[in-house]
Amino acid sequence: MKNFKSRAIPSNIALYTVLSAPQTDETWGENWGEPVRISADGGNSPSVELLGNGSLVLASGRTDNQLRFSYDGRGTTWDGPFRPWTNYPTTGGETSGEFAGWYRYDPDSSGCCLYRPMRHLGSSGTMGVEAISGTQAFVIGDNCGSGWGCPCPWGAGWMCPQRAGGYARGTTHGLWKTTVTVNNGRAGRLDLPAMFRNDQLTVVETSFSRYGLCPEGIAGCRQSYAAFAFDGDIRSDTSLVTPNRSVTLRLPRAYQLTGVGLHMNLQGDDDARIQVSTNGVDFSTPARAARDGYLRPFASPVTAQYVRISDPNPITNTLEAFLNEVELYGS
Repeated sequence: MKNFKSRAIPSNIALYTVLSAPQTDETWGENWGEPVRISADGGNSPSVELLGNGSLVLASGRTDNQLRFSYDGRGTTWDGPFRPWTNYPTTGGETSGEFAGWYRYDPDSSGCCLYRPMRHLGSSGTMGVEAISGTQAFVIGDNCGSGWGCPCPWGAGWMCPQRAGGYARGTTHGLWKTTVTVNNGRAGRLDLPAMFRNDQLTVVETSFSRYGLCPEGIAGCRQSYAAFAFDGDIRSDTSLVTPNRSVTLRLPRAYQLTGVGLHMNLQGDDDARIQVSTNGVDFSTPARAARDGYLRPFASPVTAQYVRISDPNPITNTLEAFLNEVELYGS
């Protein structure tokens, strides 16, 4: 290695996914399938976000910044890539030989030269993605990889590409942002977040629990709020929790409902109990069709202005998250 005078940062950062079998407490982290290659590139810093409507958003990069969508939330098929931001140099790279299309950095103190693909310069291809509603994700990334993506004053960064040029979006170190809306074809989804913001949707229960890890006692627990069920965040960090693990929603009017989408924590093997009512007094339990991931469809449409969602299992932990996100489908 003492005589090694050049080294290349690999360009073959392929993108893979790996799916697991259904997980239980006893098999958590086991029974993974074989990696499936999605793309020959785009494998830099992948991250996945699950939206409230069941879609997956996959963000990764190099080349560029790439977004892919799995509309059924299973991650077996992906639509894309879609490129929300592209910025890389088009001049200053090698034009012939083994490293054609690569940028050759100036030799370091040992005389070694580092090479990087021109298409990997500019934006780092590392993004942040966060669900902001049941169908939308907020995406943010950079224009130049800090210290290496764009030219910079000598000493200001690590081996900056001083001779590179022709950046479509310039060489300013800054951030870009966008909001993406993912429509997975689930027709008739009621806009519960808007109803709640406009005081048209009411959570009948008025007592919301503290929950989570409470090493210093109940006062140090996270406080639950009604809005947590409609904020687009399916994590247990924002969960609607009541003492009896039951939540009743009052809609602005009666709807023909076809199903309920739930992201929730249950304290046993029995699935969520879903009951409906037209008057808030007499509740019935509609027959349900086969569950599809987070979606619990009804066997036939039901008329309801009230929807009650409960955990039918015995309560074993009063500090556990309950209803992280709810969606209603109908018209």
